[in-house]
Amino acid sequence: MKKSYILSLGAGLNQIELIQNIRKMNYKVISVDLNPRAPGKELSDIFLNISSHDYIKIIEEIKKLKINLVAVLTRSTGNPVLSVSKIAEEFGLSALNSNIAEILIDKNLFIDKLNELNIPSPKKYTIEKKDEIKFPVFVKPSKTNISHAGMNKCLDLKELEIDYENAMKYSENNQVNIEEYLLGYDFVSFDYIYENEIMHLITVGEISSGEPSFDGIGFYTCPFKIEKFISHTINKFLKIFSIKIGFIQTASKIDLENEVSKIYECHAEIGGDLVNDTFIPHIGKGYNVFEQVINLFLGNKPLLMKERIKPSIIFFLNKIKQYEINYQHELILNYIESKEYIIIDFKDFPTMFEYLREIKNISITNKRS
Repeated sequence: MKKSYILSLGAGLNQIELIQNIRKMNYKVISVDLNPRAPGKELSDIFLNISSHDYIKIIEEIKKLKINLVAVLTRSTGNPVLSVSKIAEEFGLSALNSNIAEILIDKNLFIDKLNELNIPSPKKYTIEKKDEIKFPVFVKPSKTNISHAGMNKCLDLKELEIDYENAMKYSENNQVNIEEYLLGYDFVSFDYIYENEIMHLITVGEISSGEPSFDGIGFYTCPFKIEKFISHTINKFLKIFSIKIGFIQTASKIDLENEVSKIYECHAEIGGDLVNDTFIPHIGKGYNVFEQVINLFLGNKPLLMKERIKPSIIFFLNKIKQYEINYQHELILNYIESKEYIIIDFKDFPTMFEYLREIKNISITNKRS
């Protein structure tokens, strides 16, 4: 009987945990990467020195190998998500539909589609019609593989011209989004979709550096009542898009006072930012996102977390050196520190939010008082 292989699109440092989990589940690993010395190469049974963007060549080479390919996954954002869909369709495997993948990886197409389908989302402007732009606006690359790159709030045309050019440097499709500047809290909903069934995993709130770039510096767990409020818009989006299978992470801006929730971004890869590999296993007492996503794309129904621990925060250590953060604070229940992050636990949500309010120059909302 042929050994079954799972393809990892990418073999860089970010893909190591995916490759390790594939091996733990007793599958052979075939990985592809443009870097001939990619760190995941040595952990793979077969390595192809091909760009993860070049799905046509990847398909050609896999056919030559005559292996039993049973799934394909990636942790990389942008074009590799489309490659996953195209490869899966060629070999009859479970994956996000490639037409949907093309929309999700392009913020320009994504916002246009949300607007077209009347799914709550920011209004979009164009640089050609400057007289129609209502400031402030938020500028970002339409398509990029670098998280938070080239993003900025603009107050006037002068700032817009500078930030537009900066965003263009990071854009893979030479397009830049100029969007309505939304007020509220940033939350990301993590959802499995299995045979059209939406299975909500968790919602996390984003902690940022604030205006003008809102660079992400960490995440926090959010109360169930907020999850319930957000789910209405998220579920509407997932159902209207007719997503049959996927691991979808949808970012929304939430104005809690006015009960307005607008979607502005979506990701369909397993993802990074220390959430799936570190934060969720911590709050879920060892819950393994990678194992469940691999099972999902093998055609099996994923399991959800049985329980969550107390409210928690994860900070990225390389992003918070300039902030005065007290890890010995009396409000803290306990904390875990590594070279990359610090996770802090609290007894309840009011205590966690009180602690966050005490840290100067960080933001969990841009809602004006």
